[in-house]
Amino acid sequence: MKAPSMRWFGTAGFLVLASLLQGAARAETIGHAFDVQVSVVNGKLTTNNQLYLQLFDEWLATDNPGFAGALPQGRQYDFMVADKLWYHSGVQGAPVSTATGNPFLLLGADPNLVTVSQTTGPQAGLTLASNLSGSLHAHVNFELFPQSGTPAPAGVYGLVLRLTSPSYESSDPFVIALANNPDFALSLEGVQYGGAAIRDAALVAVPEPGAGTLAVLGTALAAVGCGLRRLKAGRRSCKRVAGSA
Repeated sequence: MKAPSMRWFGTAGFLVLASLLQGAARAETIGHAFDVQVSVVNGKLTTNNQLYLQLFDEWLATDNPGFAGALPQGRQYDFMVADKLWYHSGVQGAPVSTATGNPFLLLGADPNLVTVSQTTGPQAGLTLASNLSGSLHAHVNFELFPQSGTPAPAGVYGLVLRLTSPSYESSDPFVIALANNPDFALSLEGVQYGGAAIRDAALVAVPEPGAGTLAVLGTALAAVGCGLRRLKAGRRSCKRVAGSA
């Protein structure tokens, strides 16, 4: 295994990616590497972007981006998984495709986990706050797993989410794009291209939530405690979300 200082997911690589994406976001809304900023606008949950780019670490896990915002207190805030797991190779000019071996994402932590693969559909997600007592700041663990021992291919994996609440209209869908970059197979530009390609394809394809779906979510989502996760030493301490049953 390469030393952490040589890995693209390391601190220096993250800062380069953050700088690159910050500059790009000023010109066009194509993503950034920071928390999903949540607000309520005219009774509707709203995010500050449609795409959030992040790198998996060496264990194919991350708990970024998180969810943050100065929201009305005393309310419940959740998210739902709005669609399947999307994939792009990160090769510029290539289309959105299917990852070999059908790898899947696990959201949350034991004993509460949500599984999202390339064959799953809309489903209940996690509760970010059940009775918000201050500004929202919650992180969820995202971890990529291969099927049948087949390594997950290098590329960008897109998770399509909607913010929901019993008190407000759900948000428009948005994409968290997570890059798997073993052995420097992808360039920063390739990751950015792949994330934007997934955003463009997924946000057109994702269906509007029906009344039945929202009713299921209303009964399925529950507040959960903090779960164990593999975090890097020195990562800041903040509220974490384990998962939903």
